Amino acid sequence: QMISTVVIARLLTPEDYGLFGMVTVITSFIGLFNDLGLSTATIQKAEINHKQVSTLFWINVALGCTVALTIVALAPVVAWFYNEPRLTWITLGLSLNFVFSGLTVQHNALLKRQMRFTTLAQIEIISMIVNVSTGIMLALYGLGYRTLVLMQWVGSFTYLVGVWVACGWRPGLPVKNSNIASMLAFGGNLTGFNVIN
Repeated sequence: QMISTVVIARLLTPEDYGLFGMVTVITSFIGLFNDLGLSTATIQKAEINHKQVSTLFWINVALGCTVALTIVALAPVVAWFYNEPRLTWITLGLSLNFVFSGLTVQHNALLKRQMRFTTLAQIEIISMIVNVSTGIMLALYGLGYRTLVLMQWVGSFTYLVGVWVACGWRPGLPVKNSNIASMLAFGGNLTGFNVIN
């Protein structure tokens, strides 16, 4: 990752990174609400069943879409605040990552719960290689700051595919009485701590 950063930094300009950084300040904070601590809740619960994980999965998907739509709505405000029209496209582009993330949370949590850390490391390395290769290619084509946004898409989507294939678990329909109240409370408290922190 360090080597790739050096290589791509040589192909892009400080302005490209600056534009990207302006938006990530905002998306990083809003992103705290994407998981809502439910991945940790899945990992730490002593016993968990398919209905509970499925319900949490759909909650995470809904949260991911909600966060993405919130960021889409904020795109013009971000561009206005910084007086930089190019930030609209960057903000809109980064919103898609939260949808990918919502689809990934529970599969990632299940792999951690099963202590399949080698598998997770392999997925991360593969997604990083695909991410970096894409970034170098796009930067060489002169896409500038768009390179950084498209890299995020490719990396997130590759990771999404990786955890879905490796985990093998598939969600069912959400269940109303799945006894997830304690997990939601745990996740809410964890999110509250992260926001304050």
